[in-house]
Amino acid sequence: MPSASQTQLRRTEKARRAAFFESLNKRDPTQSLEDEVDMYGRLLGLRTKKGQAFNLVKLVEAGLPLSAGEKLAGHLGMDSKSFFLNCIGMSESTLRRRLKDKQPLSVDESDRVVRYAHLLNLATTLLNASEEDARDWLSAPAQALGGATPLETAVTEAGARRVEDLIVALEYGMYS
Repeated sequence: MPSASQTQLRRTEKARRAAFFESLNKRDPTQSLEDEVDMYGRLLGLRTKKGQAFNLVKLVEAGLPLSAGEKLAGHLGMDSKSFFLNCIGMSESTLRRRLKDKQPLSVDESDRVVRYAHLLNLATTLLNASEEDARDWLSAPAQALGGATPLETAVTEAGARRVEDLIVALEYGMYS
């Protein structure tokens, strides 16, 4: 028989999932795409050519320009070198080579840049559209993340999902 705390945890998790799926049903898909284009344009400087549809997957597969990571680093309040080394996982020699040769990011690196942009956007929305507050929150240790910062936790895909779960839980008042 499960303990009271396990039962409560299951109820909380079930309520969190229900709230998340309910929020998805309330979204207008066309507005959601426009918001995504605006968000990635603002945070990463991504634009599409006139007459082309915005396709984030294709942009990532082609490799984002280094400038996208540099722009995002600025939004996160980090210098670009620290962002590429600590968050994206590049080595110093790879970063130097990419800068020198103006090479785009790899698919994996591009995906990580998009991951951090997504988390910054979620945190900004959570904190009443204050990017400064979101930046501070992402850089501060969180008890719910074992004392790590959301930026440190999001280095892996599993960690990024954990940060997303925390943001959703905070949005729906599941943590106080």
